[in-house]
Amino acid sequence: MTSMNIGYFSVKHNSPTDKIRWDILEHQELVSETRHFRHVRFPKPLRIMMDGRKRRAAILMEQKPAIPTTLHLEEPAGGD
Repeated sequence: MTSMNIGYFSVKHNSPTDKIRWDILEHQELVSETRHFRHVRFPKPLRIMMDGRKRRAAILMEQKPAIPTTLHLEEPAGGD
């Protein structure tokens, strides 16, 4: 795969630094599932960054804002 310039990485299950966010994966749309494989779909594309020479990688996803970007305020009823 590396000779075809296809990046790949693995995550060590007992590593203190390597992490998989199972809680996020479990809440994505399920496309298909087998005994050993689960294909999920994210609502927006993921950003995958890899540096093979330094053996570092990250998968980033867009986060929803904690507060709305637009607030709709209603006028008080009854005037002043």
